[in-house]
Amino acid sequence: MKLKLIPIVIAAIAMSVAPLNVNAQTPNPQGRQGRPRMERGLFQLNLSESQQAELRRIHQEKKAQMENVLTQEQRDRIENARSSGQNPRRAFGSLNLTAEQRERMREIMQSAREESANVLTDEQRQQLQQMRQQRGPGRGNGLR
Repeated sequence: MKLKLIPIVIAAIAMSVAPLNVNAQTPNPQGRQGRPRMERGLFQLNLSESQQAELRRIHQEKKAQMENVLTQEQRDRIENARSSGQNPRRAFGSLNLTAEQRERMREIMQSAREESANVLTDEQRQQLQQMRQQRGPGRGNGLR
């Protein structure tokens, strides 16, 4: 199984702001209605209800694990970014993680990739690969 095929699922798990809800229409900061990019991508995969539920479970579990890696000050910085409408992923990039924290985050994300890949069917993984190729390179998580 090619674990590199699921970057969109990784994005869902790695520090997203809200639980995955592929059916919800949410306003973006510019005031337009629509789904965040990651949710639109997952929506295109036609996930079953059980797949959605399992990905939500994985997302919540890994999010909690990642938050536990952070110090209280780092968690506060992420929360302040969320509450002020800033992109928490940008704030995450400026947390000055220690080498140990980065390594633990990598381990959690690897586990998330593996668990998430097991939720998708072969057809969905192929479709995700096509979506990834169309999107192009350059949207990594910075923890490599």
